[in-house]
Amino acid sequence: MTLFRGDMIKRILPMVFSIGVILLSASLQAQEPPAQVLKQSFGAGEGYQDGELASARFFRPQGMCGIGGSVFYIADTFNHCLRKLNVQNNEVKTVLGRCTEKGREEASNVAREAIRLDTPADIACLPKMEYVYLLDSGNNRIIKLNSATAEELVLHFNQGEVGGERLSRPLGLALDPKGDALYVADTGNHRVLRVDLKTAAVERMAGTGFPGFELKGKTAQDLSLNEPTDVFPLHNSSGFALLFVADSRNGVIRKIEPGDRSPWIMSLFAGGDHIGLLQEPPGPAQLIRLDRPYRLGFFDGPTMQILYVGLPTQAQVTAFSLTRHSSVVIEGERLDKAPLRPQALYVDSYGDLWLFDQTSTLRHYWVKPENTATPASN
Repeated sequence: MTLFRGDMIKRILPMVFSIGVILLSASLQAQEPPAQVLKQSFGAGEGYQDGELASARFFRPQGMCGIGGSVFYIADTFNHCLRKLNVQNNEVKTVLGRCTEKGREEASNVAREAIRLDTPADIACLPKMEYVYLLDSGNNRIIKLNSATAEELVLHFNQGEVGGERLSRPLGLALDPKGDALYVADTGNHRVLRVDLKTAAVERMAGTGFPGFELKGKTAQDLSLNEPTDVFPLHNSSGFALLFVADSRNGVIRKIEPGDRSPWIMSLFAGGDHIGLLQEPPGPAQLIRLDRPYRLGFFDGPTMQILYVGLPTQAQVTAFSLTRHSSVVIEGERLDKAPLRPQALYVDSYGDLWLFDQTSTLRHYWVKPENTATPASN
């Protein structure tokens, strides 16, 4: 009887694994998220201008959130202010900050229009909540505001907290669906935080405070991240279910879940460290190449749950189905064939995708119904 030598096994195993990946990929094709097509585009290019939507100008917004599919708050990052867009009224206006001027004032001591911000990176809101929350990244703070007031959240860190007792260049912010907590991608400190909105107490959910890449550890706090840039929480009937994290420099999407014996555990959802096997979509989530994933959006539909990942470096948006972890490129080019580099990204309750590209143009994508023509771009 002939026995396999070690060198033969080394040659055979990758082949067996590759065949398995191909078969798995084929089995997932039916579960891929549907492609989206461009429905409309808005804006007059880079700059600053309020008023009618067609002539409005933004300067590379990095974050946005929506209420009801027609009202959007926009972190106009390099104009250093917060804008509000009402699609139905065809109007854009500034609601916080002195646009084009960066700086810092204490939010509670001056009028809203006089507050200076520094590269606000993200905004979090919910349809039935009075307040929205702005991540003033360059000033390492979170500002809470409603139609009448604005104030800085005074965060209460644990003394001696790993990574320090202040934020460092945070880029991602999300509200818990119940509205009782904020989740922060504390990018410069390589960690993910949870902020209790009743007490402003800060809990480190994941990250060691130092850049690194580990896949195995007892708790999420034992595992290193490398410049996380965004977070997105999900709930189920029992409450908090999981938190997606764009672990940007590591090129992966993580998920954080409650642990049985520890507060939080963290696992790999998409991307991976097996460089030779990574591929372009479609395919299994953990074999998809993700180059610096930046923004996350989510659609909780009746038949499919979809996680959208904005990839500016790869000039595309990729979607992952939670049911079977398959993936597909949503859009790789603008209509004029120039590369699409998605910045801010938001998915509305209808499953439509809204994003700002590198030209500061707001683009509205939708899942095109069969046998219908694509609407002309505005």
